[in-house]
Amino acid sequence: DETMLRYHENIKRKIENVRLYPSSARRRRIEGTVHVVFILDPTGKIISAAVRASSGYPSLDRAALEAVQRAAPFPPFEDFCTRPRLMLDVVIVYDL
Repeated sequence: DETMLRYHENIKRKIENVRLYPSSARRRRIEGTVHVVFILDPTGKIISAAVRASSGYPSLDRAALEAVQRAAPFPPFEDFCTRPRLMLDVVIVYDL
């Protein structure tokens, strides 16, 4: 649904705004894509977060998880969704 799509895009943008590229990975010209899955409660608080698909580089995987944690709390979804939890999957790309 349109509201959920906008919500997901808003969350992705919030994560991108706080995402940091690890300096050691940047120096070594390491690039990768990390899939992070996380569960929110209706108030936007993270219940759990984990790497679903690794970039193959622990420093990038760690940075992606940290970005999700740093971006929290997320906007509440209780106004437009009655589910007790919401599972989201975001793709975080590290490229130079």
